[in-house]
Amino acid sequence: MIGQKTFGSGDLNLAAALTTMGVPPDSRKPIELIARDNGRDYTRFHFLPLSLCGKYSPEALSAAWGDPVTFKAANPAHPFSVLMDFISARPQGCTNKDEWLQHAAKFLGLSMDAVRKTYSGIEQTCKASPESPASYVLAFIRNRIDLITTAKKLAAAGDFSNMQDRGKSVSIIPAKAPKRIRDFLISHIR
Repeated sequence: MIGQKTFGSGDLNLAAALTTMGVPPDSRKPIELIARDNGRDYTRFHFLPLSLCGKYSPEALSAAWGDPVTFKAANPAHPFSVLMDFISARPQGCTNKDEWLQHAAKFLGLSMDAVRKTYSGIEQTCKASPESPASYVLAFIRNRIDLITTAKKLAAAGDFSNMQDRGKSVSIIPAKAPKRIRDFLISHIR
């Protein structure tokens, strides 16, 4: 991204956790779908360098994500510690919204009705009780679902880039680029 430092990650759960911590997505290209020539396609999420409150950088949160034991030992009550505990405690195969909500109910010690009601009004819950574990956990689920939905819309619209690898050369070419431009770029990385 030219002119502005951004942070990128291909980890959906980290991206949803960063969003939950108030780190805004990069408005120019918040989600990038990359189709690789080797068949291992992936999604990359891009974020601005600082949370809206000014307290959290995506780099520092990513470092905590990579070493949760050290971070949680130093910051046991930190909301990011709560999120990491919630995510790491999820049951095997927990993928859809209902499974995440069931996990949230168990994790938070709440009934499913209370979790569903809170989830449906998560914006109001976060405003009324921004530091509660329920706010962070349920906002994480909402952000995760929103990121997946947006990525699926981009894929359906054909909004993805192609990554071509040739030895040490790598090129990311917009899928919607004209054929002559794609051919030109590919010929120069061979």
